[in-house]
Amino acid sequence: MNRLLHCLTLAFILQIWGCTNQPNSGKTGFSVISGETMGTYYRITCENASASLQDGIDSILQEYNIVASTYIDSSIISSFNYSRDSFLIRETGFRSKMRIGIFINLLNYSFNIYENSYGYFDPTVMPIVNYFGFGYNPKDDGFRPDSSEVDSILQFIGLNNIKYQTSNRGLVIYKNHPGVQLDFSAIAKGMAVDAISNWLLENGYVNHLVDIGGEVSCTGLSPRRDQWVSGINIPDPSAVGTDIYRRIGNGLHSVATSGNYRNFRTLEGVTYGHTINPKTGWPERNEILSATVIASSCAIADGWATAFMAMGEERATKLIENISGIEAMFIVHESGEYSHRTSSGFGQYVLE
Repeated sequence: MNRLLHCLTLAFILQIWGCTNQPNSGKTGFSVISGETMGTYYRITCENASASLQDGIDSILQEYNIVASTYIDSSIISSFNYSRDSFLIRETGFRSKMRIGIFINLLNYSFNIYENSYGYFDPTVMPIVNYFGFGYNPKDDGFRPDSSEVDSILQFIGLNNIKYQTSNRGLVIYKNHPGVQLDFSAIAKGMAVDAISNWLLENGYVNHLVDIGGEVSCTGLSPRRDQWVSGINIPDPSAVGTDIYRRIGNGLHSVATSGNYRNFRTLEGVTYGHTINPKTGWPERNEILSATVIASSCAIADGWATAFMAMGEERATKLIENISGIEAMFIVHESGEYSHRTSSGFGQYVLE
């Protein structure tokens, strides 16, 4: 990630919502702030939360939706997707500068993971996501995928089809073909988690946990006055939040899990998960039921969890050992039971 751009983005957020860097002097104890965003829930557990804290959180989330939601026709990403060859995000004030910063950070994260995952993480899969009915163009039950149509869409897939540059007018994003589109859903929630967590820290809320749809970042102490603990769900569509496969903690900062066991479609007896393999253009079907990644940044954890799901167990277990700063667990199903593979350093986070 471009650290300077991240700091600039956070600085603009702080200016817009008029926050200070002083510890909050409100009531003691932990509060839970919750709501809906990005097609899922958010839940923030925070010590000494003031009554106005939710307004700031909702404002940050609103900016991320304005930038990255493919379900909002007027969002920046939708405007880019509808464009033919280039799109300009004009710099006209604090909010536009902040939105440019968010979009650049999304691109920077994406290019980094794209290159290091050998293209298995690729936000240009949007046309394929839509083709299979997992995007903003849902398909009815009569839809049947056609391999020739998938092959024709593959020409638009590849982050090398995108280039961007900044100027005194703002941010210009170029595409090689009108059919190239972006989908940041595999990383935007993680980045929003980071933004809220950093905003809370900047305002003196040290002890907190931010959870957006299962992407989590935590700092300081929990309400028990010890480490925060997160649970990895059993990867089964009938599982509920309390059905935990493993509990993890021991100073973890950010964790994200990706899986195909909840968001899937069954067509002519074949089950298709929502994770798209950008190499083939088809929903990926492999041994991994869920991939959980621990990292210093939730955006990094979020993106890599998707990349590992797309590449499969063999590639993922080899590649994880060559990536510094992240650890992972891959849950698989074999011989009628759940089992897992982990990176060499993941065990330090597993609680008995």
